[in-house]
Amino acid sequence: MKKSILILIIIILSAICFIIGLDLTGILSLNTIIKKEDTPLMEQVDEYVNQLVNKNIIKAKMPDEYTLYKSRARRIKEYRVWKYENGYLMSALYQTGKYNNIVHAYYENNLMETGEINDLTMPNRFVPLEVDLIQPAVLLFDLGDNPKYKNGIEFIHYMLSIQPTLKNCGDNYTHKVYNSQWKKYTFSLDGLYMALPFYLKYTHDYKGVFKRMDWVAKNLKLENNLYSHGTNCKINNKIVWLRAAGWYAMAQVDLIEQFPDSKEKNIMKKQLIDFLDALLKYQDENTGMWHNVIYPETESKCNRLETSGSLMLSYTLLKAYNLGIVKDEKYKEAGLKAFNGTVSENLKKNIIGQYYLKDILYSSKVEDTPEKYCVCKNYVKDDAKGAASLILAAQQVKLLSDDLNSSH
Repeated sequence: MKKSILILIIIILSAICFIIGLDLTGILSLNTIIKKEDTPLMEQVDEYVNQLVNKNIIKAKMPDEYTLYKSRARRIKEYRVWKYENGYLMSALYQTGKYNNIVHAYYENNLMETGEINDLTMPNRFVPLEVDLIQPAVLLFDLGDNPKYKNGIEFIHYMLSIQPTLKNCGDNYTHKVYNSQWKKYTFSLDGLYMALPFYLKYTHDYKGVFKRMDWVAKNLKLENNLYSHGTNCKINNKIVWLRAAGWYAMAQVDLIEQFPDSKEKNIMKKQLIDFLDALLKYQDENTGMWHNVIYPETESKCNRLETSGSLMLSYTLLKAYNLGIVKDEKYKEAGLKAFNGTVSENLKKNIIGQYYLKDILYSSKVEDTPEKYCVCKNYVKDDAKGAASLILAAQQVKLLSDDLNSSH
């Protein structure tokens, strides 16, 4: 009887929340409410992605209204927004081969025929001279022979060409020109992933890309062979933030994939391997995850094992193994451990059967103390940075499985 009443209350709450646009998942996301059924992890991931798409990527009444990335502030749904979270998610969805209609709809509605970002009918938050906003365009190279996409590539390349660079930081790009929060540390590892894969696909300037990545390896390296999150080109912040490590690692492995055989490619491989070896020393023994701040140690209770960065490193480890950059199976095992552990720990299911991905750090600028990276209220669920990382890592797991199956 009590169970029936509880279910009735939940149904009523669900109906009310649907009417007023409130997300009920957060209300019902206590782990103690329900246990996940004994479903294989990859099936759980596939179902989560399907639910996420159905819930958050909805074609509304207007043909250009797609909600993709939800703002934490008041859970406002942002329509047709050109920002790196959406681009990152589109790249991940495209790799699955299941959601190409959504991917094309996103770019069709974000780009005008001239290739400029479409912000005429609805604010699109496109800010010139912000390197983050280069990232969504990298997928345009793969989406087919569409004049609008070609124009979009040209427009974003122009935006990148006027982006200020830091001569004393290896000619790397200034992170956010107009954002006062980035005045002290003008370069961060995040920007490597945001700009360089697009830049390399457009220019094929391998030596220029190598120069930038090599500067990072030589100038941001700490005594433990990991890299500072950010620098002002003279002073590094000397903190290893997990997601920044993830952005760097993914940039390195994705760039290596594009490089022709060369001395520079071999150096980049060695740099990546040294970085991964250093990271493995900090991998949590039980879960295979990494803490939000890897180094230096902090007593902050909010320095959690973090989802997005752990999955980024899982993706890098597995892709490096799949590409043959690394041969030792310890990297494959570490990547699988990170994937399995993160999914087991942080992909949960609520009482109404909806999966959600938790413990994703929402955001951080380059900080001066590890404690400033560790704010409990800054951890969210279903953020695109976590969801996309999960999808990308899962694709590498599937590639690994396909190779094993084909060898038998």
